Amino acid sequence: MSSVADEIQEEAILNGARFRSTELVNLDDVSRSKFAWFSKRIREGLGVPAKPYNEVCPICRQRKMVFELDHMGPWRTYVAALGGNHITIGPNGENLIRRDIVKALYNDPQNLWWICKSCNGSKSDHAYEQATITPGNITHGPTRGRVSSIIG
Repeated sequence: MSSVADEIQEEAILNGARFRSTELVNLDDVSRSKFAWFSKRIREGLGVPAKPYNEVCPICRQRKMVFELDHMGPWRTYVAALGGNHITIGPNGENLIRRDIVKALYNDPQNLWWICKSCNGSKSDHAYEQATITPGNITHGPTRGRVSSIIG
């Protein structure tokens, strides 16, 4: 039985994505720089809308010219939630998951939106609906939290 993560990866492959590495990465501290955005053609094939221009930002509600692709919810939390059956616990308690699964979920259109550059710059790795960001919560990324609270 395939998981949501498998389905997202299969759809990406159908739209031209190539996954070159199935090595395991530690989801707790892998850098987002290891996962590039899919090309514009692949993103649009997956259903990500074209980059807006001179539109209203969904965050600040102001008309803006420059938009950036962003994760609605923190990407690490999203990967942990949807990649569950692909995650194994390593010998030191780390949360290991295949790099190709992370890349597919990192690019999942269900967690992507276009927001203006200024809102994206101030967002960091937190979700807008969070009232406060606290130490030990995964939204801060590799140096501030672990996904173990999400995984179980």
